[in-house]
Amino acid sequence: MYETISVIIPSEDGSKHLPALECLRNVKYQENKIEIILAIGDCPSRQRNQAVKTAKGDILYFLNKDSKVAPDIFNIAMDVFNRDENIAGAGGPDLTPKDNSFMQQLFGYAMGSYFAHWKMKDRYSQVGKERTTNEAELILSNLAIRRDIFIKEAGKNKSHNAGIHDRSPFCCVIYNVSHKAGVFRQAAIARNRILLFTNSQGNR
Repeated sequence: MYETISVIIPSEDGSKHLPALECLRNVKYQENKIEIILAIGDCPSRQRNQAVKTAKGDILYFLNKDSKVAPDIFNIAMDVFNRDENIAGAGGPDLTPKDNSFMQQLFGYAMGSYFAHWKMKDRYSQVGKERTTNEAELILSNLAIRRDIFIKEAGKNKSHNAGIHDRSPFCCVIYNVSHKAGVFRQAAIARNRILLFTNSQGNR
């Protein structure tokens, strides 16, 4: 039975605004079964992989520093893993917060559309039922992986492609192994949408 969780959050040195940490204070899970690792650096992929080396939890839960989690997110995740021993990893959608501006909501709507992300659109929309899936629907701002499988599969591949990567969340960890990945629709996180505007000279 899986019980303990290592939450891994990459952040640049000196970052003061960490919504993820603020939300984690309100999660409904046993405090002594949660380990929070703030991975400092300037390369999120490398930071995550380094953090895994010191993590002790049964489940590695990857969040971004601005991931706003629901209080019951870990209970939902652990239920998925404990119901099916063949689940190697699972994740939920990355949604636009309801308090974001109208323009941010439009941007979030576009991110969850076929026009913008085609097969990856469900990373940004809360649709369908709990299901098995693949990398197209999973995103590192809300992703849980069994630590034993991560270490075993990443250890088989000593190349630079082993481990967690921004473009390929499951890389060699779940790909080509006899396990499956799932989406837990209810375990959504929210992140503010960032809008970039330019003036006539092309400056931000």
